[in-house]
Amino acid sequence: GPSIISFIIYCILFLNLFILAAVLTTEAASFLLSLFKHPNIIFKRKNAIVLFLTLFFFAACLHQGSRPPNVERVNVPIRNLKANLTILHLTDLHLGPVVHSAYLQQINQIVSDHHLKYDILAITGDLIDCSVSAIFDTIAQHLPVLIKQAPKGSYFVIGNHELLSGDHRNWMKTLPKIGLRVLENEYVQIENEIFLIGTNDHETRRFFPEETANLTGIMNQIKSEPSILPTVLLTHEPRDLPEAANLGID
Repeated sequence: GPSIISFIIYCILFLNLFILAAVLTTEAASFLLSLFKHPNIIFKRKNAIVLFLTLFFFAACLHQGSRPPNVERVNVPIRNLKANLTILHLTDLHLGPVVHSAYLQQINQIVSDHHLKYDILAITGDLIDCSVSAIFDTIAQHLPVLIKQAPKGSYFVIGNHELLSGDHRNWMKTLPKIGLRVLENEYVQIENEIFLIGTNDHETRRFFPEETANLTGIMNQIKSEPSILPTVLLTHEPRDLPEAANLGID
């Protein structure tokens, strides 16, 4: 099925990265050994580049996995919004073998330290980098702390890494169990305030064409609703935004 295909693609991509890291590490090790054999060796350009790339690759991975999340407050003017609405927006957490429980604990602590009060929790994709069985216990332990603080609901849309995990259908079924509603090319009315739209990632059309977002169709459904309310879009990639703007999404 499609999930098996995406899992195979994910494995191939991971294998390629592993091979690249192994090659770079081997070249760097060879270079360092040559220094011991020939103390007076002049740095060869090729070896120096290989060593730099190896160190940069691993430093970047460590930095990405250890740096704390940033907090940015953004005021978004929305036409006809009847009252102020605060959304806690999280994206690209990439929870998995490298980034796991400590990172979620950091986020919970930051929300507490900054006294962040919000009506809605929105997570716009790339929450995970692995299967449900590998990380769900960690998510189930820490994410509900944020979910419970959102009186008007907590919502999730998938990113490309959910697709590449090979387990995205299982994630879509599992996340609601901890109170995170998955919006898959659909919308929900938040009280008498907004229509919240959630669409699948742009890459869905490559792996799962039948699950591709149809914003035009969603907006036509909203126009048939008796209430006239502002529309807010949750999506993983910015390249979906021009179409949203053309359709009049607020």
